[in-house]
Amino acid sequence: MSHHSWLEYIRGFGYHDQTLETVVSRHANLPLELPADYSAVSEAIDWAIG
Repeated sequence: MSHHSWLEYIRGFGYHDQTLETVVSRHANLPLELPADYSAVSEAIDWAIG
Protein backbone atom coordinates (compact mmCIF):
# COMPACT_ATOMS: atom_id res chain seq x y z
CA MET A 1 0.00 0.00 0.00
CA SER A 2 1.49 3.36 -0.97
CA HIS A 3 1.95 6.15 1.56
CA HIS A 4 -0.82 8.20 -0.11
CA SER A 5 -3.27 5.29 0.04
CA TRP A 6 -2.49 4.70 3.70
CA LEU A 7 -3.19 8.36 4.54
CA GLU A 8 -6.50 8.22 2.68
CA TYR A 9 -7.37 5.04 4.58
CA ILE A 10 -6.67 6.71 7.93
CA ARG A 11 -8.66 9.80 6.94
CA GLY A 12 -11.62 7.52 6.22
CA PHE A 13 -11.92 6.86 9.94
CA GLY A 14 -12.29 10.58 10.56
CA TYR A 15 -15.02 10.72 7.95
CA HIS A 16 -17.05 7.98 9.60
CA ASP A 17 -16.38 9.33 13.11
CA GLN A 18 -17.45 12.79 11.89
CA THR A 19 -14.25 14.33 13.29
CA LEU A 20 -12.92 16.02 10.13
CA GLU A 21 -13.27 19.79 10.50
CA THR A 22 -13.45 20.59 6.79
CA VAL A 23 -15.68 17.72 5.67
CA VAL A 24 -19.41 17.20 6.08
CA SER A 25 -19.98 13.48 6.67
CA ARG A 26 -23.30 13.01 4.88
CA HIS A 27 -22.95 9.25 4.45
CA ALA A 28 -20.97 8.27 7.53
CA ASN A 29 -21.27 4.76 8.90
CA LEU A 30 -21.49 5.46 12.61
CA PRO A 31 -20.47 2.67 14.97
CA LEU A 32 -23.18 0.85 16.85
CA GLU A 33 -22.19 -0.58 20.22
CA LEU A 34 -23.87 -3.92 20.84
CA PRO A 35 -23.45 -6.59 23.47
CA ALA A 36 -21.90 -9.90 22.46
CA ASP A 37 -25.34 -11.42 22.09
CA TYR A 38 -26.78 -13.05 18.97
CA SER A 39 -30.29 -11.69 19.54
CA ALA A 40 -29.08 -8.11 19.98
CA VAL A 41 -27.00 -8.28 16.80
CA SER A 42 -29.82 -9.89 14.83
CA GLU A 43 -32.31 -7.23 15.98
CA ALA A 44 -29.88 -4.43 15.08
CA ILE A 45 -29.42 -5.86 11.58
CA ASP A 46 -33.16 -6.26 11.11
CA TRP A 47 -33.68 -2.65 12.25
CA ALA A 48 -30.95 -1.32 9.95
CA ILE A 49 -32.22 -2.99 6.78
CA GLY A 50 -35.87 -2.40 7.60
